[in-house]
Amino acid sequence: MRIAFIGLGAMGLPMARRLAGDPGLGLTLFDASPDAMARADFGQHASSAADAIESAELIATMLPADAHVSAVAETVREAGRPGQIYVDFSTISPAAMDAVARSLAGAGIAVVSASCMKSVAAARTGELSLFVGGDPAVTDRLGPVLARLATSRQYVGSIAAAKSLKIINNVIVSTVDLMLSEALLIGARLGLPPDAAAGSFAEQGADSWALRNHIVKHALTDDLGPGIFSVAYMAKDVRLAVSMADELGWPVFFAGLLLSAYRGLIAHGHADDYHPVVLRWLEAGANSGPVTEVAGAQGDLVSGQLTPAVTCLQSLITLEALHLARGAGLDEITAAWFLSGGSAANDFLARLAAPGDGGGWPALATMLDHIARGCELAQEASVPAMSFETGRNLVLALMDRWGKSASLADVIAG
Repeated sequence: MRIAFIGLGAMGLPMARRLAGDPGLGLTLFDASPDAMARADFGQHASSAADAIESAELIATMLPADAHVSAVAETVREAGRPGQIYVDFSTISPAAMDAVARSLAGAGIAVVSASCMKSVAAARTGELSLFVGGDPAVTDRLGPVLARLATSRQYVGSIAAAKSLKIINNVIVSTVDLMLSEALLIGARLGLPPDAAAGSFAEQGADSWALRNHIVKHALTDDLGPGIFSVAYMAKDVRLAVSMADELGWPVFFAGLLLSAYRGLIAHGHADDYHPVVLRWLEAGANSGPVTEVAGAQGDLVSGQLTPAVTCLQSLITLEALHLARGAGLDEITAAWFLSGGSAANDFLARLAAPGDGGGWPALATMLDHIARGCELAQEASVPAMSFETGRNLVLALMDRWGKSASLADVIAG
């Protein structure tokens, strides 16, 4: 199969290199940046996108934003030919992806939407996870190609669903990072060491991939510099989530809060740093030293009050993001099933995805008590705790609509 690969950035270059390693695939490359082209020491180099796709059976793109994908798709529509397949790996809005599919369908070109999960390192080793949407007959034909790039491929149905799930995944991960960072800071100011706090969260219903891989491995070791997945990149994904909500006419309290926090991070020079650097920004906002320098004697008392608040907040953050999946035709439970094995994984997602788990959900009034106590701890510690205050008000809004005795299970069912 002859492939045209367009977009040789941080993720695109290692993905293209993986494809070049298969002798059964011929590869033509193009990127609008001469520097990016210079870094590609493999494949046949094209002088333009139109040149790249001329002899291709499969056209693949990995590009920064909606406008870039739309521009390349327009070239494909004009210079392509019926029977070609176009697959986009970029993180762009579901609406933009749908528009591309409609445009190319008129030219007889099949479109597949594939969203990449995991890191640049996974792209290098071919261990990405993919959400794939489109005509199953077409996606099946791409099996050998996608197998070079990913060890996990989930067919999620529609073109829009593949993009939606990626955006929802990233909003869950990054908002949980923000909330956990606030919780660690509250605990630290009240004498709870961060390793003890993280252990309590993991053991008592607030475990998550983000806690173990972002907070413990990176934030608490101060491994937050450039070269991983930056604040600027994650801010783009959060903006996409906010735009999805705007199109649906739905509020997203936590995503809006996170977007504001990222604006602050960028204004303070953190645009290129790894996005869990939000902990450093929160420490500065609370006029605090690093949480890792804390040693105190109140660990058990503070942990016992803080952990239930974190558990409730993680549930609210996750459910709010999952609600956006309805715009792509997926209900919250189905979306949870798709997301529960990836970087958004957390205890609440796992519970939603578990067949037949319908009991034991706390009442909204109980959740409010836990989160309100977290807010009181934040007041005592002089920590802004934006996600805690947002969560408290969100529960109040849910109680106003559903009643104090309702649970999140009732909210989902309604």
